[in-house]
Amino acid sequence: LDALGVLDAFDMALGSQDAGRRKPDPAIFDDMVARLGVEPASVLFFDDSAANVAAARTRGLHATLVDGPDAVRTDLVDRGLL
Repeated sequence: LDALGVLDAFDMALGSQDAGRRKPDPAIFDDMVARLGVEPASVLFFDDSAANVAAARTRGLHATLVDGPDAVRTDLVDRGLL
C-alpha cells in the first residue's frame, strides 16, 4: 500500500511480520482481526499465494489473489476505495 501511495487511506495495515505466525496458518488471520478490533468481513486481504487467500477466506476475510501492486490498485478502485 505504501508503494502505491495509498497507505494513508487506511486505518491500519498489518503484515505477517506483525503477527508472529506464518501464513497460511488460519490462526494468523484470527489474530490480525482481533488486533484490528473489527469483524472479519470488514477486512481486505491481498496476497500472491492462492493458499494464503484460501486460508483467509475460511476466516471470513475479503481475500484477493494479486500478482503485484497494480492488481491491488485495480481491486481497490473496483471496490470504490480509491
